Amino acid sequence: MAGYMVYWRTYWSDTDGEFPPPAFWSTDSQVFHSKVNPGDRIWILIPAQHPMHDQWRLLGRVYAKEREPEPRSSRWGRYHIAGDPERSTFYDPARQPDFTAILLLLQFESQTPIRVIGPQIGKSFQSHGHRTLSDRDIVLLEEYGAALERIR
Repeated sequence: MAGYMVYWRTYWSDTDGEFPPPAFWSTDSQVFHSKVNPGDRIWILIPAQHPMHDQWRLLGRVYAKEREPEPRSSRWGRYHIAGDPERSTFYDPARQPDFTAILLLLQFESQTPIRVIGPQIGKSFQSHGHRTLSDRDIVLLEEYGAALERIR
């Protein structure tokens, strides 16, 4: 099973901080949509709430259940991945420290780590809509998530 990290830039304005978010992911990247298989994990990165815009939070992990076969328009993207709500986990972003140090430890499948800090970290996810995680990264994220306060 593969793991991916995605960036939800507009989380706070899209949800008004509503917890927990639904277990799904939408994207405009057909490439990403076609890569995700049932059982894959999608880790969601969000910026910290204003005024800490230079910090990061781990929102959660969505276990992919199925890809919707036909694209349909939505404000979050045309391609949709339904998650398994029983296996997906979300963390309270208001009750966690800055996630930057963990982000800088990730190597990704490409062996190209993040080399920027602050708000520019989000840009490293925008070109393809995701980054594929290495097995080592997945273990690190699972361990990190185990120490966070879960919403669901």
